[in-house]
Amino acid sequence: MKSCHRRRQSSKTERVRLFAAGAALAALATVSSARAEDSAYCRKVRERASSDASLMIAPTLRAEAMKLPSSLQPGGRVEVAPGGSSYQVRAGASISLVNVYKGTRLGHVADADCALHQATTKAQELLALAADFGRLNALREQVSFLDKQRPVWEAVYAKMEDRFAAQNVTLLNLEDVRVRTTVLSRHRAQIAGEVARLEAAGLSDQRPDVSALVQNLDAAAMKYEREASHVRSLEAVDLTLTGGYVPPIFDAKNSDFFGVVQISYSLGGPFRNAAETRYLDARAEELKTARYESQAQLHTFRKQVQAGLSEAKQELDVVEKRHSVLQATRATFDGAEAPGAAYALAMVDLELLALRADRIFLAGYVRELSRVEEK
Repeated sequence: MKSCHRRRQSSKTERVRLFAAGAALAALATVSSARAEDSAYCRKVRERASSDASLMIAPTLRAEAMKLPSSLQPGGRVEVAPGGSSYQVRAGASISLVNVYKGTRLGHVADADCALHQATTKAQELLALAADFGRLNALREQVSFLDKQRPVWEAVYAKMEDRFAAQNVTLLNLEDVRVRTTVLSRHRAQIAGEVARLEAAGLSDQRPDVSALVQNLDAAAMKYEREASHVRSLEAVDLTLTGGYVPPIFDAKNSDFFGVVQISYSLGGPFRNAAETRYLDARAEELKTARYESQAQLHTFRKQVQAGLSEAKQELDVVEKRHSVLQATRATFDGAEAPGAAYALAMVDLELLALRADRIFLAGYVRELSRVEEK
C-alpha cells in the first residue's frame, strides 16, 4: 500500500514539474518573439529583455550531496537514524513562479521602451528642423512659379535688347533690366538649392499634430515607467517550487521523490511600493514641467510657430500692398508713348514677378504654419 501511495505521489509530482516546465518554456517563447518591422533599437531592447527573461523563466536544475543530521541520544551518544545512511544525494529542479511572471513582464517593458523611443524620435526629428518647419512646400511652390515665369523675364530682356539696337533705350536702361533678370535667375537657383538642402536634411512635408505628439509622448513615457515599476515592485516577494529525486546511492533499498514550496517576503516591500508611487508622481510632473523634456520643447516649438505665423502674415500684407501699388503704376505705363515708358514698364514687370514669387512663398508658409494649432 505504501508503495502504491508513493508511486501515486511521484506521478503527481512529475506531472506538476512537467506542467511548470512547459509553462515556463511557453512563456519564454512568448517573450523572445520579435517583429519583422522593428527598428534596430526595438530589436535591441526586446532581445535584451528576452536574454534576461530566459534565466528568470526557465527552471533551474539542482544536484545536491548532503549529510543528514544524526540523532543526539541521551548520554551524549550520537547515532545514525536506524535503517538508513547519514549521506544522501539529490537531483531535482526548482522554479520561481514570481520570476516567471516577472520574466513575461519584461517583454511588456521592452515594448513600452520601444514605443517611447519611437515617439521621442519623432519629436526630436521635428525639433531638430524647427527653424525650417513649413518652408519646404512653400519653397517648392515658389520654385515652380519662377520656372514657369522664366520665359517671361527672358522675353522682357530680349525686347530691351531690340529697343537698344533701335536706339530707343540707353545702355544704362539695358543694364538695369539685365541686372533684374539676373537677380531673378539667381533667386530661383538659391531657392532650388534651399529645397534640395531641406530634402537632404530629411525635412518631411507632413503636417504633424503637435498636441497629439505631446499626448503620445506623455502616454508612452508613463506606460514605460509603470511597466518598469511594476516589475521592480515584485522583488519583495518570491514563491519557489522545488522538486526532485533521491537515488538509492548510499541506501540500495530506498529511493524517494521530494518537493519543497518556499514563500518569502521582504518587510521592506511596503516602503518600496510607497516610494515607487512617489517616483511615478514625480516622473509625471517632470515630464510636464522640465524644460529638458521633449514635451516642454514641443510646447516651446508651438509658440515659436505661432510667432513665425504672425510675422509671415505681416510680411504677406506688406507684399500685397506693394503689389497693388505696382499694378496701379503699371497701368499708367501700359500703352504710353512717352520716352522711357518702355524701360519703366519692363522694370515694373520684373518687380511684379519678384513680388508674386514672394507672395506665393509667404502665402504657402502661412498656410503650413496655420496647420499647427493649439488644441
